[in-house]
Amino acid sequence: MDEKQTPDQRPDRCEACAAPLTGRFCAACGQSAEDYRRSFLSLAKDYAKDAFAADSRAVRTVVRLARSPGRVPASYMQGDRTTYTPPVRLFLIVSFVFFVTLSFADTLFIAIEVRHTPPTAAELGIAGLDPDDPETAERTSCGFGATGRFFVRARDIEVDTALWERCSGELSREIDEALAGDPRGGAYSTVLNRLIAGMGRAIQDPRPLNNEANVWLGRFMIVMVPLLALMLGAFFRGPQTFLFDHMIFSLYTHSAAFVLLAVGVWGVHLGLQVILGAAVLGVFVYFLLSLRGAYRRGWIKTGLAALLVGLAYMIVLTLGGIIIPAAILVSA
Repeated sequence: MDEKQTPDQRPDRCEACAAPLTGRFCAACGQSAEDYRRSFLSLAKDYAKDAFAADSRAVRTVVRLARSPGRVPASYMQGDRTTYTPPVRLFLIVSFVFFVTLSFADTLFIAIEVRHTPPTAAELGIAGLDPDDPETAERTSCGFGATGRFFVRARDIEVDTALWERCSGELSREIDEALAGDPRGGAYSTVLNRLIAGMGRAIQDPRPLNNEANVWLGRFMIVMVPLLALMLGAFFRGPQTFLFDHMIFSLYTHSAAFVLLAVGVWGVHLGLQVILGAAVLGVFVYFLLSLRGAYRRGWIKTGLAALLVGLAYMIVLTLGGIIIPAAILVSA
């Protein structure tokens, strides 16, 4: 067959619903009148054309999101929906690229550091221990601190593996003893000991934890999109402002945030942690400017909404960033 059909070669009726055809698409069901039984080369050319067209529109959307915060969601709300990549599609594309960036940039979302933290003289005094007594040094040899670090290179993690292996068992025994008199102590002790065991595995190799955390964080961010929209609904109301508008704004703003954070992740990869800090700050500034550009409210109301919504959003996001890895460690 020829690669392109002439009007005379197109069928008279739709292959899907049998309605008469008067153009390139069926007026009844919308199916294309094109015959896709063509050469492989023709199909490959059409696929490449569509793919590059979609990619160029996505790039154009991201560029306009960066140049004019709030303009894209505002235009989309007002009906201009062919110029930009649809918000759901852009969100899925950019979030996917972000999590792929985490993998390629060799950056961990979360890592556990273990350091020896001997007690201070004041702490020893409160405990009634003599700092000069050799037995005191032995009794406090398992003083350590375990802290979580976010967005860090694997090679930058400081872990005293020998200290953890030597002292984690003692920590479990102390937990068991502390909860021995509690009627529900057995259940609490089981959960805490499983958490300690999971931490031990994450200290030895943080990648399995991060691989699973990335999956759950992607799902969690999907939940955060409507949550942000609901928060915005408490501040920006009106007869012509609907939850749909807030969802559009939330999707485009999350997409822009993922782009900024992806830049920050590459900064971490290059050893420039300051770039990540600038990216996080940039997300907050962008959110403020986007609110102003999309909703056209005064600076005072916009600033107050950005502060309160941003604070509530960060509380929920921080809780999710802590609970998700903890649940993975306990369930592993």
